[in-house]
Amino acid sequence: MKKHTLATTILTLALASASQAAVIATTSYEAAEGFTNAVTGGYSVTTGGALWTSGDAGNYAGVWDGMASEPDGAFTAVIGNAGHWLAVDPTGSGGVGTMSFQWDEYSGSSAGGSFSVQWTTDVINGTETWTTAESIAQTGAANSGFIQENVVIDQAGDVKVRIVMDAGSGNGSSFDLMSVTDFTPVPEPSSTALLGLGGLALILRRRK
Repeated sequence: MKKHTLATTILTLALASASQAAVIATTSYEAAEGFTNAVTGGYSVTTGGALWTSGDAGNYAGVWDGMASEPDGAFTAVIGNAGHWLAVDPTGSGGVGTMSFQWDEYSGSSAGGSFSVQWTTDVINGTETWTTAESIAQTGAANSGFIQENVVIDQAGDVKVRIVMDAGSGNGSSFDLMSVTDFTPVPEPSSTALLGLGGLALILRRRK
């Protein structure tokens, strides 16, 4: 019994020493959160633990609009033409682990296009360099149901993340229930060692 208790204690300490990812920014693009309809490029709102912005002027450059099948509230964020984007800059974060959101095609003409999830540690001023974490193809029909996406970023530092319409995309997609989790570092060697000791103690206990 003592060996089993020791193993359990070691494993508990090891797991407790590892950082757990937490949501650091979230929004569903509602009016109560500060978003308004008919927005063009350059719009920004500070809410839900972050600064949310839309980029590049023109139609559907961050229009908060309704969708019949949207998963939450009365509005979604819509970006339509190539180069249009939605960005999130988590306040005071030490890095970003994942970006999660739901999307649906806003217009059937967007089929065959794509959008990308990108990140940067630069200041967003038009001269920043973005790195693509994942590109997602737009398929199906407009308003056919929202799709859940969970994109891994795993970058430390003052990270900003954005969704940008790629070249060739048409009248875009709607986005809702967007959230960002913090960066979770790899467990320190001491934590890894504790996990190993705990596992070994459990194996020895079972053999006896």
